[in-house]
Amino acid sequence: MDRFKQALEMCELHDLGFEGDVFTWRNKQKSSKTHIRERLDRAVAKFECLEHFPLVHVKNGDPYHSDHRPVVITTKATLHGGRAPQVRLAFKFEAAWLQEEGFRRVVEEGLESVGSQVDFSSRVRGVAASLQEWNNNVLGDLEKRLRKVKKELEKWRRAPLDDLSTGKEAVWSFKVDRLEEQVDT
Repeated sequence: MDRFKQALEMCELHDLGFEGDVFTWRNKQKSSKTHIRERLDRAVAKFECLEHFPLVHVKNGDPYHSDHRPVVITTKATLHGGRAPQVRLAFKFEAAWLQEEGFRRVVEEGLESVGSQVDFSSRVRGVAASLQEWNNNVLGDLEKRLRKVKKELEKWRRAPLDDLSTGKEAVWSFKVDRLEEQVDT
């Protein structure tokens, strides 16, 4: 490590810092006695380079299915806070809805809401509107649920190392994986 540090100094490379979890690698052991967390990955640059990219931002990203967190570097401004203008998105059917209790009832209610005398496309729009409302108000959009579960996982990843935190990390990691499968289908 001393030689690596000397190489960084000789090349005039400086740590850019980061946002997010300090640990970029973990061995994913369930017991706190064998669970290891380390900061192995870093972003470095010369000061001259930073003059060209004054808005550089480093984030230790989500590890997804790996034992390493990606180090994500952005070099331009991103909007924080504030809401984007409302844009009506096209209807997107979620295959995971088929697994949810109440799906059939929502479809039937959507069909009934427009009546049987209207054309096919109006009936489809009625079902789509019912499903979208059900998704937003009852299920809570899958993407929102995934963000919420990832936030809980992060809490346990950053908790002091003990059997409770490593066990909770494994449980919440499993939940993230399950929700990601639903989002991908």
